[in-house]
This record gives sequence, C-alpha cells and structure tokens, in this order.
Amino acid sequence: MRNLLCLFFLFIVLPPLYAQSDVGAQRLRILFYNVENFFDCLDDPDTDDAEFLPESMRHWHVGRFRKKAGQLARVLCLAGAGEPPLLVGMAEVESAVCLTELTRYSPLKQFSYEFLHVESPDARGIDVALLYLRYRFEPLQSYAIPVDRGDGRNSRDFLYVRGRVDGRTEIQVLVVHFPSKYGGAARSRPARRAVCRRLIGVVDSLSTNGLPLLVMGDFNETPLDADLKQIPLHPAMLELQLEVDKGKRETGSYKYQGLWSFIDQFLFNESMHARVAGVGVYAADYLLEPDVTHMGRKPFRTYVGMRYHGGYSDHLPIFTDVFF
Repeated sequence: MRNLLCLFFLFIVLPPLYAQSDVGAQRLRILFYNVENFFDCLDDPDTDDAEFLPESMRHWHVGRFRKKAGQLARVLCLAGAGEPPLLVGMAEVESAVCLTELTRYSPLKQFSYEFLHVESPDARGIDVALLYLRYRFEPLQSYAIPVDRGDGRNSRDFLYVRGRVDGRTEIQVLVVHFPSKYGGAARSRPARRAVCRRLIGVVDSLSTNGLPLLVMGDFNETPLDADLKQIPLHPAMLELQLEVDKGKRETGSYKYQGLWSFIDQFLFNESMHARVAGVGVYAADYLLEPDVTHMGRKPFRTYVGMRYHGGYSDHLPIFTDVFF
C-alpha cells in the first residue's frame, strides 16, 4: 500500500547520466537533503540555539517543529521513485530529538527508518545524519570524524558509515557539511579549503579497502570549485552544474541572488561509480514558489530572514540511483 501511495504522485527529476553496470541488480535510490535548520524546541546550554526556541524572535514552537517534521516526511516518501529511499543523508539537523520525531512520530514511521547521528562541536549545534531502511541496510560501523577548519572555530564532524545492502553488498558512506559563505565567499574560503583538505585525507585512507564509497553533502561550493576538484572522486553533479551555467537548466539544489547551483553534491569512487544509474534533483512543485525578485522559481523555505514562511527548506534534495 505504501509503495502505491508513493507511485500516485508525480515529481520532476533530471535525467540519468550513467548506465546500469550490473545486469539483474536492483536499482535503489539514495537522497541527500539540507533540511534548513531542523531544530527541536529545547534549549541546549552547550550550543547557540536560542533563536529556535518558543520565546525567541523566530517563535519556533512545537507546532512549527511538528509541521516541519511532517513536511520532511512527505518529501522522503515521494522522492523515492515508488519506494522509500534506501539512505537519506541530512544536514542542518540539531539533535536526535528531531530525528526521533521524524522517524517515529511523523508519517515516515510506516517505513521503518532508523538513523545515525553525530553531535558535532558546531557552535549552532547543527549536525549531519543518515537515515536508513532497517530492513534493507545493516550498519556495520559508524563514527564521527572531527574536522579542523583552521581558524580556531569548530566545524561540523563528518559522519562515516560502513554497512551492508540487502545482506550482500558492503558500501561506505560519508555525510559532510562544509562551512558556509556567511560573512562573504572570499573571507570564508580558507575554512572550506581546510575542510576540503581534511576530506581528501579521509578519502585517501578509506580507499585502501576497495569498498564502494559515496560522499554526499552540502559543500557550499559548486563542482567547478578548484579546491573540490582536488578530491580524488567522481564529481557526480558536474555536468548538471555546467548545464545550469550555460542556461540550459533552470534548477539546481540551491538558488542565491537569482542563480541556481549544485552546492549539494554526490562524489563516488570508481567502485561506486560503476554502480550508479543516474543523479538528479527532486524539484517537485510543492517544494518551489515564484521568485518575484529574480524571476522563475525558488525553493519554498521555512524562514525568510527572521520571518516564518512555512515552507520546506532553502535547498532541494538531490538523489542518485544505484544498482545493488
């Protein structure tokens, strides 16, 4: 019944870029989604989360929190191409409380998701996480990888997961969230460069075991960035970004000052790349709204500045279809 429910809805995706490599393998979908400030309503004395409390200027209360959880549940159901996604990487999640609400008490509870989450030393308390279908994916190992951004401030940890799909195929996943461009792109670039160097070192060490490796996250840079080009992995969203830059596409994963880009990305090693059937962006109509200032459409976000807007996120989810 749940699969029929998902099939009932139509959505907009970008066409596949790769061909199937393993005849007879099953095609499964993996998502990454920056969910824009998915905070609980509890005061954490160890983080700067005061703006997302009921008494704050944002008036972030339980009703809004549960509405957001329901909205995210809708996305994860409908973005799965007829089945709930095998894995969902997430960024900007404050706590396990948020993920418990999403997986246990929202409409997503019917799909038997579990989650892995790391409490990063990020000043605002936002972390990365991984949701997985417990009847299809078995975590074998998971841990946080600390990240030094080189400027005396803490960055968000990487989340590493090694697991087995359908009891047979072992894969590795890294979920990352690079420093933002807050304060200016040039001023914040050294921090992203330091995190990129850290990722390169981690990828090098993980490449020795020969397992398929998928890195997904919000890099706050496009695949054309010189630092990201140094990562020894396949940049899955590169062709899509080039088409956006040439004006052949009117969508990406993020829109800033009228320009679309793919700052949310997948990266594959050779072993994983051979299994990839396609990548794209889930750009359903309900995730978008008119862009009055810059023309076209833009993501329907939760907040515009400090004003509650009631939408989903300022990012769109990206997906990859993989044969296992």
